Amino acid sequence: MFQVSPDQSSHNLAEIYKEFLLQREDCLRTLRVFLRELLRVLRYDMNILKFCKSFMNDKSDLMEQVERSEFKDRIFHSMVDIICLCMLLSVSPQIREACILLRSNKEMKNNPLLLNFYTQMSQIQLEAVSWMYETVPNLFKIQCLEYSQALHKILLLDSPEQYSRCDQWPSEPERGTILRIVSETPVLEDTLLRIILIGITKDIPLTVPETIDVIMMVIKRAASMRTLNYPAIQANKYDVIDFLFNMVEYHYPENITLPLGYIPPKFAITVLYWKAWIIMLMISAHNPSTFGAFCWKHYPTMKSLIEMCITNQFIEQNAGKEELQMVSLEREQILQLESYLAAQTSQAIITEENAILISQLMLMDPMGQARRIPNNVLEQVKGLNKTLKLGYLLCRCRRPDLLLDIIQRQGTTKSMPWLSDLVQSSEGDFSHLPVQCLCEFMLFNANFVNDEHSRDGELVCYLRNLIMEEQAHKTTVCEVLDYIFRRLSSTVQQSRNAAINGLKIIFKDNTNQNDWLLKSIPQIPCFQEALSFIIPQLRSACQVENSPLLIMSYIQFVAAHTINDGVIDMLDHVIDMAQLIVERSTMFQHIIPATGDLLLEYNSSSLAEYQFQTLKCLFVMFNNYIIRLREHQEPYEWTEYPDLLMVQFEDGAQLPLHLNIIHAFIILLTQSSSQMPESLPILDYWFPLGRRPPVGFLPNMPHEAVQLLPDWLKLKMIRSSVDRLIEAALLDLSPDQIVLFVQNFGTPVVSMSKLLALLDHAVNEELELVKNAILNKAYLAQLIEIQQKRGAKNGHFTVKALELYSHSQTVPDHPKQINTVLNLLNFEKNMQLITRTTSFYQGTKEIEDVIGNLLKASPYSYKSTSQFRRLLHHLLNRDLCLSKNRSELIISHLKMGWLCLMRVIDKYKHYISQQTTSQVNHMCTLFRILLKQKCITSSDTNSIEDKFRECEWKTGINSKDKMFKKSILNIIKRRKNRILKSSSNSEVIKSDDLLYDTQNLFSLKKDKLPEMISVQALCHYGLIVDQLCEIDPEFIHIRKQNQIGRLFTKNCTDFRFHILSLICHQTSWDALLYTLKLLLQESQPNIDCSTALNFVEALINNPKLWQGRDKSISKTSFPEIMFTLSEYEMSALVGFILNETDSNSPSVLETYDYKICSRINLLFRVTSKKNKNISQFIENVFNKSCPHLLKLKIIHQMYLLHPSIRFMTHNIKEQVTKISTLKGCKADKVSNYLITCLGNLFLRKDFETLSSDIEMLIRKFAASHPILFLRQLGVLSSLIQGRAHLGVRLLREEYHFHRFIQILRALQLLQPMIFDDCYKTEFQAALECYFVFFKHHSFIKESYHILLKFVELLQAYINSNPTCALLFIEKYVGILMELSVKFNTITSLQQLVQGIALLQQRAISTKQLNDDENKQDFEIEEPGNNQCFISNEAEIVEVSSTNQFETNNKGVQFSISTPFTKPITHSQHFTDLIRIVKNSSSEETILGPLQEIESLTSKRFSYLNEIFDRLLELIFSPSAQIRSNAFILLVRHLKHNPGCSDINRCTLNAYIQCLRDDNSSVATTAVDNLVEMTLLLQEHTVEILSVAFTLGIKSQLNTSTQIKRVMQTLMLQHGY
Repeated sequence: MFQVSPDQSSHNLAEIYKEFLLQREDCLRTLRVFLRELLRVLRYDMNILKFCKSFMNDKSDLMEQVERSEFKDRIFHSMVDIICLCMLLSVSPQIREACILLRSNKEMKNNPLLLNFYTQMSQIQLEAVSWMYETVPNLFKIQCLEYSQALHKILLLDSPEQYSRCDQWPSEPERGTILRIVSETPVLEDTLLRIILIGITKDIPLTVPETIDVIMMVIKRAASMRTLNYPAIQANKYDVIDFLFNMVEYHYPENITLPLGYIPPKFAITVLYWKAWIIMLMISAHNPSTFGAFCWKHYPTMKSLIEMCITNQFIEQNAGKEELQMVSLEREQILQLESYLAAQTSQAIITEENAILISQLMLMDPMGQARRIPNNVLEQVKGLNKTLKLGYLLCRCRRPDLLLDIIQRQGTTKSMPWLSDLVQSSEGDFSHLPVQCLCEFMLFNANFVNDEHSRDGELVCYLRNLIMEEQAHKTTVCEVLDYIFRRLSSTVQQSRNAAINGLKIIFKDNTNQNDWLLKSIPQIPCFQEALSFIIPQLRSACQVENSPLLIMSYIQFVAAHTINDGVIDMLDHVIDMAQLIVERSTMFQHIIPATGDLLLEYNSSSLAEYQFQTLKCLFVMFNNYIIRLREHQEPYEWTEYPDLLMVQFEDGAQLPLHLNIIHAFIILLTQSSSQMPESLPILDYWFPLGRRPPVGFLPNMPHEAVQLLPDWLKLKMIRSSVDRLIEAALLDLSPDQIVLFVQNFGTPVVSMSKLLALLDHAVNEELELVKNAILNKAYLAQLIEIQQKRGAKNGHFTVKALELYSHSQTVPDHPKQINTVLNLLNFEKNMQLITRTTSFYQGTKEIEDVIGNLLKASPYSYKSTSQFRRLLHHLLNRDLCLSKNRSELIISHLKMGWLCLMRVIDKYKHYISQQTTSQVNHMCTLFRILLKQKCITSSDTNSIEDKFRECEWKTGINSKDKMFKKSILNIIKRRKNRILKSSSNSEVIKSDDLLYDTQNLFSLKKDKLPEMISVQALCHYGLIVDQLCEIDPEFIHIRKQNQIGRLFTKNCTDFRFHILSLICHQTSWDALLYTLKLLLQESQPNIDCSTALNFVEALINNPKLWQGRDKSISKTSFPEIMFTLSEYEMSALVGFILNETDSNSPSVLETYDYKICSRINLLFRVTSKKNKNISQFIENVFNKSCPHLLKLKIIHQMYLLHPSIRFMTHNIKEQVTKISTLKGCKADKVSNYLITCLGNLFLRKDFETLSSDIEMLIRKFAASHPILFLRQLGVLSSLIQGRAHLGVRLLREEYHFHRFIQILRALQLLQPMIFDDCYKTEFQAALECYFVFFKHHSFIKESYHILLKFVELLQAYINSNPTCALLFIEKYVGILMELSVKFNTITSLQQLVQGIALLQQRAISTKQLNDDENKQDFEIEEPGNNQCFISNEAEIVEVSSTNQFETNNKGVQFSISTPFTKPITHSQHFTDLIRIVKNSSSEETILGPLQEIESLTSKRFSYLNEIFDRLLELIFSPSAQIRSNAFILLVRHLKHNPGCSDINRCTLNAYIQCLRDDNSSVATTAVDNLVEMTLLLQEHTVEILSVAFTLGIKSQLNTSTQIKRVMQTLMLQHGY
């Protein structure tokens, strides 16, 4: 029967089985035995699938009987059992044997018997699930638990014992094997859809979480199949994705009515949401080309998961800025939804602490940005990837090529670690990986591939065979070559070298001649197809490669294989070659033959031949391009190329050429010669003999010529050896071009001769233009002289016409003294050398000529002036210091000079009476030098006086002539007095005589002075300084302490400023430092401190010190310290500052404060701001004898200029003094930016991104530097001024409520300084804003939290400054009283109002609150519901104490001040938690209580004091969870106590030890919290970041990302 009609027999048997199941007796055991025996007899040749279909068919009449039967439950379970039995009986002995062989890798993977078995099992499973979905719910109507058990059993997910419970078949030894064979079968797409429909259908008693778990187990089991040729999981319909996300969506209870207009966002249940992603990942791995490609393209989160599986890098993700914004938005929306839900159920106030849904829901936006994957999900995916080989399956996908996409996005360096593992783990078959992946791996290991039998060697053989085989797929070969050759044009040298090494390995090239390119590549079978990929990459490589040998090989290859290309293709080749020739001129010189060009690595002759061939190839390429261009008949449409010109040649052809190509042509022609016949056609075409070169013009402007030859190109042509190029370059040169070219070096003699001939012609024709073009005649004269010495002709006419005389032709060179080592030459030789040097003037005639030339010459004659100065140097020769007969030589020189002067006066009497100002100065200088020597006697002075009086003075001489005559006579007269006084041993020179001489000597400014001016006034004009500079540029040598006293004394005249200016600008640096040292060692009380400090400031601001430095100085650069001061010198400098400040009366406050600021800034500029120096400064200030207020002012100014002083020394104490008048505060910019930034966060995105960081920075600043922050108190209060009048909607939309709370928190940190009278105006303005806020908006829930903190602040204000506080608060007592009525449970508010009310003279009856109108529109809670707020916040409400009383003028006692925080009375539960955390050492015991404490202390920060020390220990815990929670609590504690130095110091020590811990996981957790810890310990930023940076260098931890985030956050406070 079964052999004749197997299908009908199976159908009839199924109907019989259903009839037996309707019997009252349970026939299940009998039916199971019969079916087993029947199959055994039939040798498993029975259509079991047909039997199952008929058995589950619900269209027969028997189904009606089942529905009416009282044994429906038994019938249902029996049918489920028989269906499972059919699945088990499908495993025939042949199937079992094939599966065993398959598991041992001995069976072929496409066995048709196994494939039929898989098909049959998939269909039975589909029919069974369809029966459970369509028939069972309506026919049997079973309960939820029974339905779930039946579904698990049908899907073979139940325990093995459940399948043999009735008759113990299969037996226990066979049970596991048969169940494994049956269960590891494919899953059809319809099966998955039926299971999903079961879960989402409300009438079916199976929950969504159970359905998700069933789907995951079924897919995971199917994915473990070993047969790769049969699809294990079939899914090509994208409905599965929509169904899955619909299942995980969160639906609020249907009986809840949300507010009108509120549309809740779509939320997903977090656990189910990530399970859905895992299900989609497993489906994508088995359907990568369809389902996987769709997910890769449209779902960023799935893209991240797929990339992790392929790369096998499951690294814990750090939350980025976008993720943090999303989390913040998510929490806010979940809280809002839960608040609405709770408002209609428990009426509880929902916060982040008691919210339930925050940890269970998340925003559902699958196609939005990729979300951060939780760690537990990462671990689960990592395990699945290892067991199910998901990454291996995804790598096999070629459309799209996921692996290649990842390699290209990540970059080669980043992708190599996982890529190496991927290639090494492939099972001998490289075909499943993309060739790009194989090439990348081979290139990465190109330097280490040596063993042909290794895995790397197998890969190289595979690629070599792939390229060289005749039957190879041409597209694949082109992809391989394109990928490798693309690396040749990389800008990274390492990448280029790897590509070259890889090509050498593939083509077995061990030479250095690049045979792999020139010989091996043309031999591959598909060379012509690959050529289109190779040529562009080689052209690009020519632009970046730095090896001349490689570039020469590239050029030869391109030239050899592009000779037959069309004009369009050849244009691309020529443009790239032109770019190489023009823009890489240095490289071009190394690839063409040049004289004397030798490379050490190669034989010179072979290299020269290689260069010769390269140049020949370039000529061939450019010549072919010109030929193709002339033959091109189609219209030119190359507008996409820039700088296109039309070039008109002599033969009438107009060719479109790009400017770069034109320049490259000409540069190539400069290398042409008779040995290069390929260059001659180009040379004849561009520069024909006897004709002009071609002309260029724009395509759209044919009548306007364009310059084809710029100056730099003409210069190259002039320097070449080609005559035609030289002649072409010299055509139509302008005079300025000729002068420019003449002054260039490296021009050959022949070309220079032609240039000089052109210059002579230009001087003859256009003399004025040539004169205007010459900037330095002496320089040009020297150049022409040098060129003529080289052999250049011409130029003589130019020298004569322009009077060009070089220095060597006019002034003899200075005698050069040879520096000789003393131990090589003896003393006698040195003396001979000195004697020879000092005898420059051999006779008196030369000296007379020098003096006479000075008198006769023009005042602007440089020659005569320089000769005269050399004469003065000769008369005062300082090189005689080593000579034993020094005095004799000086006397002889001076006598010689004296005799010459006598003769000159006789000879040039007429010229003496016509002296100019400069000549007067020179003559007076000469007289003073000669007359001051002892060798001049009184008779000599009488003689010179008589001769001088005999000079021919004009009858009507002017005042200038009188002054000169009188000056000379006075000099002679005083010389006589000196001679007379020397005989009486008196050499004292009166200052009046000196001033008188000075007055007479400087006749230039005498006529500008009043007639009755005093002699001392002359010095005030600095005339003596000018004269001294003229005589000797560096004449100041302060070597004595008394000179410093005279120079810086208080009673010194203004003359000293000119002398100090001369010292600063014209004295050597060593002399300046010595002067400064003497000044700071001066202990005289009459030192002018202002002058001394100005002198120090002039030293460091001297322009000559900063010449040659960068004009634009970076903001991060530190000023250079020019000199180092000792402790004693620093003390002296501090004393100068204090004395100057004390002596100056602060008449003008701004000037006074500015002076202090500049002096302290000067102090910091000359010293390094180290802890030791800062402490020394402060100690010096307090040790000086000056008023105490002045000391405080100086200390405060130091603090303003360098705020970190507060953390460097303990000598600074906070003074309640308003320092807003002081200047130069470095922190004003930071505080002002932070405050204004906080006030401009109106947009939602800005607020969510910056609000928390800005508030943290403000709190840290206010707690660390309250004095500096109070300078911006007015700016802080302005943020909320005028905001309280806005509507509630606008207050919420623009986040003004948050701003009120944030500013109030900042004000609390500024206590008690903020209560001082000096800040009364700004502080009370801020308090007034809060009173106005409560007046208009006391009805909203935010006002309760603000009011709590506000009452605390008022009580503290009354405590600190009761008089001022009470006078201010009395104005708003009405508002306070109404608030106390509305919030009657706030005890501190009640007591405050009662105390203030006793001071009032009248009753308060007027209604002050003005919120009724707003309340009608925006009221959220009724006054009676305020208990809800208070009950939840009961532990933080502060109640007033009655232990201190204030007495007013009426003798009434009241208790309004001295609030005390309610003693922290922990509940027994919280006490137990603290005890467990403190005393327990077990990780399992600590984790739970620590997490609970984290939840309880989210708003009760003070409780964390109890476990602070324990938290510093727990951050070293081996458990990552405990470390994470400990850091969360520690950061929370630091945020609440930002200014506590003890807490910060302890935390810093523990955190740095944590970063340096040997356990890498501990250090990793510390690095993860680097941003928060650095911001909260900002005073120790340098120390923390230094340790983190060192950790990143010395370990494998990546700290750069966190350090970058720290720097980005810190830069917020600087406005970057």
